[in-house]
Amino acid sequence: MFSGRTENYRHSFGKPPEVVMMPSENGSEALYGLLLDISLQGAKVFSEAELDGGQGSVALKFQVHHEVIRTEARLVWKAPHAYGWTYGFSFRKDPVREMLLAKELASMKELS
Repeated sequence: MFSGRTENYRHSFGKPPEVVMMPSENGSEALYGLLLDISLQGAKVFSEAELDGGQGSVALKFQVHHEVIRTEARLVWKAPHAYGWTYGFSFRKDPVREMLLAKELASMKELS
């Protein structure tokens, strides 16, 4: 189904943290959702609101462990769900964000 995927590890959450999605269109309101899983390259998000499939980039803001992370992402796929939509995002390449996210995910893994 996702034949182009090259990443190996995705972290799922017991209680998904909230994520704020800011579409790049001027005047678009923030949308809220839940971060279902994450890797260093992308994330899967659930939201009751529908994002336009033609969105270019979307700014995401979420908290993993202790750090608030802000990143630009591209909407790769979306699928209808009984109560909303599930989205797949690909993060813009950012070595600093990747390092911070890897550190936070490792800290969470040590706690479990």
